[in-house]
Formats: sequence, C-alpha cells, structure tokens
Amino acid sequence: MLNASNTFEGFTMRFPFLAKLAAAGGVALLILAPLSVTRGKIEERQRLFNDARLSIAESSAGEQRVIAPVLRLTCIESYVQESTFKVNGRDQVKRETRERECPPVYFAPERVEAAGRIDLDAVPRYRGIHRVRLYRAALKFNGRFALPAAPEQVPDTVRRFDRATLALAIADARGVKNTPKLAMNGVAFDFKPGTGGIVPGQGLSANLGTAAALGRDVAFGFDLDLAGMEHFSFAPFAKQAVVKLASNWLAPSFAGKFLPDERSVTDAGFTAEWRINEFASGGEAALREWLARPRSGDAAAHMSAFPLPALAVNLIEPVNLYLQSYRAAEYGFLFVGLTFLLVLAFELAGTVRVHPVQYGFVGLALAVFFLLLIALAEHIGFLRAYAAAAAGCVSLITWYAVGMLGSAKRGLAVGASSALLFAVLHMLLRSEDYALLLGALLVFGVLAALMLATRRFDWYGLGARLKAAA
Repeated sequence: MLNASNTFEGFTMRFPFLAKLAAAGGVALLILAPLSVTRGKIEERQRLFNDARLSIAESSAGEQRVIAPVLRLTCIESYVQESTFKVNGRDQVKRETRERECPPVYFAPERVEAAGRIDLDAVPRYRGIHRVRLYRAALKFNGRFALPAAPEQVPDTVRRFDRATLALAIADARGVKNTPKLAMNGVAFDFKPGTGGIVPGQGLSANLGTAAALGRDVAFGFDLDLAGMEHFSFAPFAKQAVVKLASNWLAPSFAGKFLPDERSVTDAGFTAEWRINEFASGGEAALREWLARPRSGDAAAHMSAFPLPALAVNLIEPVNLYLQSYRAAEYGFLFVGLTFLLVLAFELAGTVRVHPVQYGFVGLALAVFFLLLIALAEHIGFLRAYAAAAAGCVSLITWYAVGMLGSAKRGLAVGASSALLFAVLHMLLRSEDYALLLGALLVFGVLAALMLATRRFDWYGLGARLKAAA
C-alpha cells in the first residue's frame, strides 16, 4: 500500500495537470451511479402511472374503438329431398321440399357518416397521486345499406334471405352512457347488449325482423354517447365514409391508418374531417375477410392479431412528465462534465485547489436535480417542478462554489453557467424534434469556445506552475 501511495504521489507531483483531469473525470464517472438510479426511479414511477391507468380503465372505461354497423342476413335454402320406397313390389320415388339454413351473409354500409364531439371530462380521475382524464363522445351515425334481392344461388336449391340483425362493435361497452335507439327506414328498433356473435367483442345489436320487410335500400341512424380514456378510433368498412369530429382538447395526436383530410387546431380545441372510400379501407371485402378470421376467446387479442383499418385520435397529455424527466436525465452526465470543466478552469486559473470530494458534492447536487424534478412534477406539474428544482440546485451550487473557489465572483460565474445549462436543457426538452440537433450544437459550441480560449495557452507552463505550487 505504501508503494502504491508513493507511486500515486509521484505521478501527481510529476504530472499535476493530468492528475487533476483524472481526478475530475473519475468523480464524474462515479456520478453516473446516482444518475442511473434516478433513471431507474423514473421508469418505476412510469410503471406505477400505467398501473393507475389500467386500474381506472377497469373501473370505468378504457380506450374505445367503434366498428361501423354490420348487417347480417340469415339465409334459408329450399331443396328437394328424394326418398325411394316400394309399393306392390315396385320402386316409388317421393319428392319433398325441405328447408335448411345456409351460411349468413354480412354487409357493410354503402355509405356511413359519423359526426360529433369528443370532450374531456372537467373532473379527472385519481389513483393516489396519479391523474387520468376520461372523455365523453357524443356521436351521431347515419348511413345506408344497399342489399341484393336474394343470396347467391347454388344448383338444385333456392335461397332466400330470412332474419336481419344489425350489430355495432364497441371496444368497451361499459362506456355506453345513453340508451341508443336505431332507426331503419323510419322504423324504430331497440338495441340490446351484445353483438349476437356477429362481430368479435362487445357492442350492441338489434333484431330487424325479416329481410323482405327492410327492402333493398335501407337507411339507418342512431346516436351514441360514449365514455373512454385517451384513445378513440373508428373503423368505417363502407364504400364511402365521412367522419367529422370536434373536441376541446388542444393537443390531439392523429393516428391509425388514415390521417384527416382537413384539420384545424386552435385555442378552443380541434376539428378534423376524414373522407375514406372502399379502395382505402377495403370496404365490404375487408370486413368479410376480418370476420372469417379464427376468433380467439379474447376479443381484444383478436383485434390486436388482426388489426382493422381505422382512423384514430389520441387525447393524451402533450407533455408526459415521465418521458420528459427521463429525457432530461439522459443529459445529466453532460451537465456534470461541463460544470466540472468550468470549475477546473477556475481552479487552474487561480491559486485555489479543489479537492475531488468537492467535485463530488457539485456532481451530486446536479444529480439530485433530476430526482427532485420527477418527485415535484407528480404534484405540481412538469414546468413548475423544473423551475423549482433548477432554482434550488443553482442556489446550492452557487453558495457552495463561492466557498469552494474562495471568490464570490467565481462562485457566481459557476452558478450562472449552471443556470444557463438548465435553460438550455429546457429548450432541448421543449424542442423534441430538434433535441439531437440542439444537443450536438451545444457540445460543438462548448468545444469551439474552449479551443478558441486556449489556442495560445501555454500548457507546458501550466504544468510547471502546478508542479511548483505542489
């Protein structure tokens, strides 16, 4: 141990500048441990928030998906059954007309129009400290079906349509808040719970009587009040579909297979309109292909395994505090490195010596910022939490640097540089699309400033001065 100590002292005396760089760099690497722990804590809090979302969804309503009304016509075929028996020793043939069910036929609307508002509830739901907001959708559906006179015929039988049933699939039927009534060609029908096995999952269905009573051109309409969480999607399955939605939400995220043809986002909310034809959605052919897929017991799993062509709107918080906090923590080592570099510059320019333990305290103060950020953001919001945590850490670092460097001027300079770094980090977090570009420009700017400031610096003379001081 004595030899090792002597060797380290000899290296420090012989190469004081490299020793200071190594010490500062070593402390900076040690600070990676608390930064890693902080990132793990952010991920843990994100998981707890997701668990809270699932808990609220289980007791209210989750993400909603509506599938355009599907009309099923059952089929009856008549056939002649022959039987042979003997009368007085002679074969006699008896022909009887019988009926049996044939495979039902499913129809998508010729045209469907959906319009309404999707507004977020004024009162959020809470699980502990975690807040989730539900939405209420007031929707009106109108459209028409074009039905053939009879099913496709096969030899030796005569087929005809029999019973008609309309079904509407809804991802989470607990979200239905009204008692919807169906109008078909001006005649009112009652919806009943369940889709009757017509489509997978939950929803509503209505028995419409005989197909003959419906006619060939069938107009329909109904209103649907639906509660959900964060996500709404609609699968049209029609030759022509027009969907118009409005909302008080200021930061919509349009997703799914179709983006709006027209949209407007203002301070009052957003409006969006989609116009989709069967060439884009697949229409009735896509519907029948989807219905023919093997069905699993879990409707949600079935929809995930065979996704539908749908338009979607995500009504989520524009600033996810956990994602923002995690992204901020990823810049933690850069913060530590730049601050250490500034302290090292003041140390080399003056006569004061900074101990590695003091570097460690400065680094820990910066690391604690990210823990404060996530802890405060869950209670007061990300922006106010960022300002409070940054103000506290800058004040602590400034106060400590004044004593550490033995100069109020230098301590204030370290504090000002820390404040500038926090301001730049906030810009990086707000500019998500340009975060990498801004971060690269920051590193390049710091490197350029260092090179410019030290282009005529006498590094050999610095080493000699440090050796003499030691």
